Amino acid sequence: MNLTRRSLLASLPVAAMTLPHQARSADLSGVTLRVAAFRGVDQPILKATGLDHFPYKVEYSEFNSGNLIARAIDADAIDLGAWSEIPMVFAAASGARVAIAATLDGPTTNQAVLVPTRSTAKSIADLRGKRVGYIRSTTTQYFLLKMLKAHNLSFSDIIQLL
Repeated sequence: MNLTRRSLLASLPVAAMTLPHQARSADLSGVTLRVAAFRGVDQPILKATGLDHFPYKVEYSEFNSGNLIARAIDADAIDLGAWSEIPMVFAAASGARVAIAATLDGPTTNQAVLVPTRSTAKSIADLRGKRVGYIRSTTTQYFLLKMLKAHNLSFSDIIQLL
């Protein structure tokens, strides 16, 4: 059986990265799976747990946000990546050629707003007219919009630094 990278992806459960029986018996030594590594997390974890032995080559590219991973998949620069739910919404809205293969349940409470120690901003409402940085098409943009809205503000009330 001659499997291509795309047919391998179609049969690959992303969460466990285990192969179905027919793919296990195939010669995959000529296949390279291009994987997005989120800030270098995947390679060390796979190696530390002994789960880095695949019957195919894996080429990692490091990304620091899910929207960039979605863009790379859409541009056919990588085959597989993981990110939070918000970049997928932006990717779908833009018509990107990406598909969800698996999902994981997890917390969305790891968001924070940081200000310089000398800032006069002590609450979200104090951000009016201030410079605010975020990464577009990520959970950061989504939660910033929600926090601003909760304080009767919008993106037009802040100076956006993308």
